[in-house]
Amino acid sequence: MRTDFLKELGLEKEVIEKIMAENGRDIEREKEKANALSLELTNVKTQSAELMQKLESAGDVEKLKADLKEWQEKAKAIEAESQAKLKKLELMGEVKDFTNKKKFANEITKDAIASRLVELLESEESKGKSLDDLFFGLVDGKENILVDDTRPTPPVVTRMAGEGDGDDGVTRAFKKLNPNLKL
Repeated sequence: MRTDFLKELGLEKEVIEKIMAENGRDIEREKEKANALSLELTNVKTQSAELMQKLESAGDVEKLKADLKEWQEKAKAIEAESQAKLKKLELMGEVKDFTNKKKFANEITKDAIASRLVELLESEESKGKSLDDLFFGLVDGKENILVDDTRPTPPVVTRMAGEGDGDDGVTRAFKKLNPNLKL
């Protein structure tokens, strides 16, 4: 609004000054609103640019989803593998406790039987069978696996007694076979 326009209307100078002062306040108020909106628009543009930059740096969202799914599947596979290993370790412990109570002919036989028992316990065909049943199924009719405590053991002779002149029983036996033998 211009003062010339108000003078043409025949308004007094004091009234024109009051109207112009009020009009100035209205203009300043609207300028502040416009500045606030301009600032808000600038902020929105900045945020929009930042979001676009983040999206571009994040890459393809579908690829990220596929990667996430792949990692989840890998985690499930690792968990399943860990569970299987844990179960096998438990079976091995159970078999070790069982075989430690037996008297095997040697350690190689013990280890072989223990390994076979673990395999049998893991198999589907052995479900429901006890460890005793599986063990006796393996050793039944086979010799030299377990030590037989009821079997008599031959005496161990470390030296045959001689007649006191340094002649032991073995030397004497050879001399009887061949009297000309000098030992």
